[in-house]
Amino acid sequence: MTIDGIPQGGTPALSLRQARSVFAPFALSKPGRAALLVAVLLTALALPSHAFVCLRSSSGACLHWGSGGTTLRTLLGPSRRVLMNGTLTFDQNAIGAAADWNAVGAGFGFNVVVAGSAGDPCSCPSSNPPGDNPVMFSSSACGGGFGDVVAETQTCFDRESGELVNAAVFMNSSATWDAYDGPLIFPINDIRRVLLHEFGHVLGLAHPDDFGQAVVAIMNSQESNVYRLQADDVDGLFFLYGDGPLSSGGGSSDGNTCAIVTDRPPRGNGWFWMTVGLAALVARLRRMQRR
Repeated sequence: MTIDGIPQGGTPALSLRQARSVFAPFALSKPGRAALLVAVLLTALALPSHAFVCLRSSSGACLHWGSGGTTLRTLLGPSRRVLMNGTLTFDQNAIGAAADWNAVGAGFGFNVVVAGSAGDPCSCPSSNPPGDNPVMFSSSACGGGFGDVVAETQTCFDRESGELVNAAVFMNSSATWDAYDGPLIFPINDIRRVLLHEFGHVLGLAHPDDFGQAVVAIMNSQESNVYRLQADDVDGLFFLYGDGPLSSGGGSSDGNTCAIVTDRPPRGNGWFWMTVGLAALVARLRRMQRR
């Protein structure tokens, strides 16, 4: 299954070009430069690979929540039977996935509420209060068919500062769902690991592998046997929120543009301009293909 991809731009934490530029001021002989380059390459190979990428607004700001937390309103409901991991409801798995992100200890926390109303999650801003984010099964994603997509996250944010206002997570109601740890069991989708990934988008993280990065992460676009947060996911969360709430930087919207972006180009030039100074971003997760 390919996890919802969004080409919104991002920069790896470190690149070889950046590493080389650190040494640019030193005047070295050709042999010295060659030896230094070899040392840099060997050092880079010895270091762990971290490639987390943030979702970005058109101004280049990383998407983030301006306060220390936000609410996930899970409307997934009960399962028809006991799930493979022993849980009785899909909501329990949403709670567990949120708890995994909370346990990291960054300056951000999810508050999970079970049941309630989704309002209109497809508008930007949505009809829900700011920071109230529904998680639901749906037969469509804001009117568009899922196709081979099993989950989609739509985020609404201030275009200039990148501060998030609302997010909505849609789970394809026609897909086959269960909850389990360990290797993927095709064609059964593990809702817990999918939710763990989707909540990463709610936080503001994108797909590192969409930007040419090779790293083990729950945030990669291809669903795999990874079913828990990895070091790269944790580093991404701390990059966005550190040990305390990330300031929105005091930026204000220009007040006249809003864009809706999907990974499937819409008709025309692919952008829809609206007059609210906010932007909506859609993240999609595709069904795993049998190999």
